Amino acid sequence: MNNKSLAERLYGGIRHRSSVDLDILVQLSDVAGARNVLIESGFQDVSRNQRMFHLEFSRLTKSGVNVHVELHRRLIGYAMDGDHLAYGIAGSRGLTEHCWKRTARCAEHWQMRPAVELLYLCLHLTEHLMIERGVASSGVMCSSLMLARDIQLAID
Repeated sequence: MNNKSLAERLYGGIRHRSSVDLDILVQLSDVAGARNVLIESGFQDVSRNQRMFHLEFSRLTKSGVNVHVELHRRLIGYAMDGDHLAYGIAGSRGLTEHCWKRTARCAEHWQMRPAVELLYLCLHLTEHLMIERGVASSGVMCSSLMLARDIQLAID
């Protein structure tokens, strides 16, 4: 497996891909530890999603840049009564756990297998398409095209 992050592999580095936040998928058992690392690094917990899809953190750097990090516990949706909802569709129980079983530990991070990574990218695009459809008239910047480009680069 390649020992580079997605942004490094697709764009040559994180600075070459514009983004609003940094999404990090964390195993459920490691969420508390990851949260503590962010807090100790000067990030503030600014989580505001009621269903807790993810935890949100923010930090203002010395240069005045506001850095946003999201810790995701699942690839999609949220837990409800032992099942998962994926954008309102029930039945995705076990998907995140299945995907974690298909990862490999690299020197600095876990690396998804290409098929799992492609699944994640497609689900992420789907989420943003649904969100953007509801806010398109408000002038919010469309990130769907950038996410679609990620998929195209990953396939290439």
